[in-house]
Amino acid sequence: MNWLTEYFAQGTRKLNLSLWAYPPAVIGPDGPIVQSAALCAPYPGIELVFTPAGQARYGDRTYDLPARYDSTGSMGESSAAEAQDNSSFFRDVSIFAPSHLNGEAVIVINHAFSFTPLFAADGTPGFVGQSMPDSDDYFRAGQMKLPWMFAGYVSI
Repeated sequence: MNWLTEYFAQGTRKLNLSLWAYPPAVIGPDGPIVQSAALCAPYPGIELVFTPAGQARYGDRTYDLPARYDSTGSMGESSAAEAQDNSSFFRDVSIFAPSHLNGEAVIVINHAFSFTPLFAADGTPGFVGQSMPDSDDYFRAGQMKLPWMFAGYVSI
């Protein structure tokens, strides 16, 4: 079950998102070195607020904007390089509803990562996803250029 589709259909006002990020391994002298701990959102998670679908005008054109959930407040102001090593990695999170641009809901993290979540087969609201960052700012020296893995849990 895709829980985000249900939440968007009902117009649920607020969501809580628990989120973890797993960066790719770094190549060491004896092979790949994996970080021992995931980067995680602070407990109890990230609060997201619903914004209904709308339209935007630019000149004589009108654009349809999908409904979305956006993180509230500041979750940290560190740079991408600093954020890799602490809990302030998640600075901005948005979830966009399915639209004519995307067939499934899309999660966007820090304006750099975007992915369609794959929900658990047992019906729980847990999900996984993977994404390549839009810039090399999120890779450390020697880090493999592989997708980042994300795991999360969405609740109301």
